[in-house]
Amino acid sequence: MAKNLVIVESPAKAKTIKRYLGDGYTVESSVGHIRDLAKSTKSGDLGFDMNTWEANYQVSPDKKDVVKKLCKLAEGSEKIYLATDLDREGEAIAWHLQQCISEHLGQKRKKRDQGAEGADYLRVVFGEITKSAIDRAFAEPRALDMNRVNSQQARRLLDRLVGFRLSPLLWRKIARGLSAGRVQSVAVRLIVEREREVRAFKPEEYWTIEVLLKADGHDEPIKFELTRRGDKRISIPDQATAEAVLRDLRSGEYFISECVQKATSTKPSAPFITSTLQQFASNRLSFNVRRTMRLAQSLYEAGHITYMRTDSTNISAEAMKMCRTAIADRFGKKYVAEPERRYARAASAQEAHEAIRPTAVYPNGGTPAGLKDDEARLYRLISARFLASQMASAEYLNTVLNASCGEYTLRCSGRVVVFDGHTRALPTESGKQSVELPRLETGSKLTLSDPETGIESNQKFTSPPKFYGEAALVKELEKRGVGRPSTYASIISTIQDRGYVSLNKRVLRAEKLGEMVTDRLTTDFADLMQYDFTADLERELDRIACGELDYRQVLDSFHEGFARQLECALAQQAGRPSPPVEGLPCRNCGDALQVKFASGGAFLGCANFMKDEKCKRVISMDEVEPEGGIEIALRTAERCPECGNYLQTWHVHESNRRMQLCSNSPACKYTNLMDGEFESVRAVVECNKCDGTMEARKGRFGPYFQCTSPECGNTRKQLPSGEPAPIVMDPIPMPDLKCAKYPDDHYLLREGRSGLFLSASRFPKHREIRNPLLSEVLPVLGQLPESWRFLATGPVADPDDNPTVIRFSRKRAVTYLGSISESGKNTKWTCWYENGAWQSSRAG
Repeated sequence: MAKNLVIVESPAKAKTIKRYLGDGYTVESSVGHIRDLAKSTKSGDLGFDMNTWEANYQVSPDKKDVVKKLCKLAEGSEKIYLATDLDREGEAIAWHLQQCISEHLGQKRKKRDQGAEGADYLRVVFGEITKSAIDRAFAEPRALDMNRVNSQQARRLLDRLVGFRLSPLLWRKIARGLSAGRVQSVAVRLIVEREREVRAFKPEEYWTIEVLLKADGHDEPIKFELTRRGDKRISIPDQATAEAVLRDLRSGEYFISECVQKATSTKPSAPFITSTLQQFASNRLSFNVRRTMRLAQSLYEAGHITYMRTDSTNISAEAMKMCRTAIADRFGKKYVAEPERRYARAASAQEAHEAIRPTAVYPNGGTPAGLKDDEARLYRLISARFLASQMASAEYLNTVLNASCGEYTLRCSGRVVVFDGHTRALPTESGKQSVELPRLETGSKLTLSDPETGIESNQKFTSPPKFYGEAALVKELEKRGVGRPSTYASIISTIQDRGYVSLNKRVLRAEKLGEMVTDRLTTDFADLMQYDFTADLERELDRIACGELDYRQVLDSFHEGFARQLECALAQQAGRPSPPVEGLPCRNCGDALQVKFASGGAFLGCANFMKDEKCKRVISMDEVEPEGGIEIALRTAERCPECGNYLQTWHVHESNRRMQLCSNSPACKYTNLMDGEFESVRAVVECNKCDGTMEARKGRFGPYFQCTSPECGNTRKQLPSGEPAPIVMDPIPMPDLKCAKYPDDHYLLREGRSGLFLSASRFPKHREIRNPLLSEVLPVLGQLPESWRFLATGPVADPDDNPTVIRFSRKRAVTYLGSISESGKNTKWTCWYENGAWQSSRAG
């Protein structure tokens, strides 16, 4: 009997769904997208026709086997259920699957060309992977929603159009290898503008005064803060003014001028949506956005939470009942909110499904069995927020005391929890302690707790705007309508991967390269880089999904203005070259050196590089971090004589000198080469190939160490801990061992973090790697480090005469031997070296 075929996106999701469906269903995964726009080598070909907007989709090379398998299963299936995710991306994946399978079956069964095509395809969606949700979805399948598919197509075409047209422009105007994106570039602009706000900020000094006062009948002193002088808020700009005020306060008399007590309450927040989950997990759990979404995806696919890409705060009637019952059982009926709480849906919300919530609530804040530590922490957070959303308000008693001393007014406030309400499930983030203040009658006399120590003045400075952290950036993107919650994780990851932004101590800092790209795009493509323009475009995509707009009209309208701006931008000259650095000529050709910027940071490059002789001399530089951080630097660092921004100090390697650059460079061209010899600011380790030293550097693929000797040039990767990666052996040529995919190439025996492996000698052009057979390694064993000599006594075959393969266990962090059958499949036999002897076992 033919089975029904169910196609989902992920293998983990397929495994979970299979548990709830009977034997009449075959559940397979597409492992995400199977097709994408074609990447043609023809000049100007974007993978679609810009006149008709017809797209040329091709199956991704790594998905050909997946598609082949799905098509084969579809041949014998009565019905094909497309159960991909319920957002627009999932709808588009379902459409691509239908197109590929239909094309295949159309060749097998001609009757599908007679008007019956698509009749066997059923779309099912569910916001949670539970038996009840899956039963409901399969009881009421629907057809594909082409409006949502077209909305996703429009977004993909826009992103391809912008990326493939703007990136070559940046290559010509700034540097090769740069790229731009429709939404990512706007996100970079936000970070660049905040960076420049901070640099231009000039801290102002001010002083605060606190006074400890005692009331009659109360032993504990109360801390008051000076707030007003007469009818105006007091301003104390310097120490002299502060000392004058202190003299007045020491000699004055104090009494209570006002005592106000007021009952207040706070309501709980709505259940999580994608953006609030990302923000809360960042603040509470210190998870970055990518990590949060990866963990949430895992919880969803295992059936523990509802779908994690949503901007709806709605919860179903069934979930509402489950939540309120759990609150009453765990905390008591007085903690259940009356009536039920309903939360307003955001105006820009595009999906109609539920908020992020647990599919089941466990007693006493428990978690499902089998969760990893981070998954359990995120699950508890989601569950706590869900419960809190239907709990009673927290109630407080606020007390405010105002004291007078002559013309001065001092203030003190405190708050006492009367009823903890929703904070019982999810404590407030501030974690403030209750401060209980006595109720004092107006006119009550107060006395200084101590004439000397009872009054304290503190010097402070105004603070610059805070840099964006990942949570703050998500909040700002959501506020401005830039992107959608499901895209925030990829946006933040992409702008860091491109080298435009760096994450340092949990804050996002703009790199010089990001500033240069932002300036160029903002000048040439003012509309595209406007926040409102990007938000309006997102709203048009929403209208396409609702069937209110034709996606071709939106694309035509965008391309008309974009093409004009692109033509003007191409006609403009490239960025102006940096001025030469006086006193530091190129030692190769004697010409001037210029300050330049790339994805790896700032460096000095020879001005001759753009000339016919092309001198490629470069000197790397590292920024000298200011002591005390950016706020201290803004107060103490020198200011640029040309634009007033603070000056950054850079260490110039090889010459061991330092240079001051305006923090607003490259827009400001000021440079100042400082005299003297300075120690390197880079981490230094001994070189393992010569007697020299290696310095930490930053490249396109991350931090690494490089030998300072030009004759050596040895490099080693830098680990997240800051230490150099373990020393690995030099590759050993295996000229007699030809590659399977590339017969004209041979293997190299290499050592990596996961042990020995074979790779094509022309890697990465020839992308072929595999585990070596022990018999292949034994002839060159004498060239391997001593740590690998134990392989000499290993068996080259298992008891069934299957050849043994050198493998590595990440779980145990050891190398062992396995065996493979004639068909190339792994057997269940393993062998490992322990206590000077080889031990073997056979699983099952």
